[in-house]
Amino acid sequence: INVNTVSALSSIQTRLNFVSVGVEQGLSQSCVQDMEQDHIGFMWIGTKNGLNRYDGSSFTVYKHNADPASIQFNDVTAVAEYTDGNMLIGFNTGSLNKYIRDNDNFIPISSDIFEENPVYDIYVDNLVCILVATKKGLYQGYSNGENFCLFTIDSAAQDGRPLHINKIVTGMNQN
Repeated sequence: INVNTVSALSSIQTRLNFVSVGVEQGLSQSCVQDMEQDHIGFMWIGTKNGLNRYDGSSFTVYKHNADPASIQFNDVTAVAEYTDGNMLIGFNTGSLNKYIRDNDNFIPISSDIFEENPVYDIYVDNLVCILVATKKGLYQGYSNGENFCLFTIDSAAQDGRPLHINKIVTGMNQN
């Protein structure tokens, strides 16, 4: 880097604008448990009282109701986007739903796989592998909701306590 490049870089100013949105603007509840921005730009916000989709100006709120195509539960703890553009929703009950964007509805993709362990985080890779972080540990499955299995780590199991996982973090090693 030469002096001219440093001078040019230091003169660049980044302007960030933050907008606060909450219950007054239509958010279903003020306790946000997870957020995900999809490939279109919508912000998906999981709360204790429903799933919220924010388009930058208004909210669409999804809550459980008598319709079998509605979201299965209201206590949304995790949100992730599939490679096909649909959304995967995790609940405090240990269940998962898939949001089908074209039909604007939800389908359950698991029932008792996680043995009533809250879903804390979801990661979907480019190969349709799903990782689900729960109170009991880390599960791996596939986008069809089948073949979920619990990862066990011997050192964690030695004291008899389950491996409690709150967050899945991914990245690349640059070394």
